[in-house]
Amino acid sequence: MQTITLSGYLTENAETKTDKRGYKYVRFKVGCEGLDLAGSKTTTIYRCYTYNLEFENLKQGELVFLSGTQILSMYKDSVLLDVKVQNITRGLSQNN
Repeated sequence: MQTITLSGYLTENAETKTDKRGYKYVRFKVGCEGLDLAGSKTTTIYRCYTYNLEFENLKQGELVFLSGTQILSMYKDSVLLDVKVQNITRGLSQNN
C-alpha cells in the first residue's frame, strides 16, 4: 500500500457517484503545484474519491489537505494518479 499526503486546489466541483455495489461516493480532482527537475512550475492532477459524503459539496478552487491510499494505473499511454481519500481538511478557496 502507498500512502500519500497532498495539499492543493479542486480543479472542478465534487460529484456524487454510485459504485457497482450501490454505495455512494464523492469524486473530485485536486491540482498540486510544485517544481519539476529543471525548476519550472508544474501542476500534478490527482483523481480523488471518498465514501465520506460530508465532502459532496466541495467546490472548484477550494483548498484541501488530504491523505489516503495512492493507486497508480495505466489508461492508454497515460499514468492515472488516483487517491482513495481517508482524511480531508478544508482550507480557504482561491477566491478568499
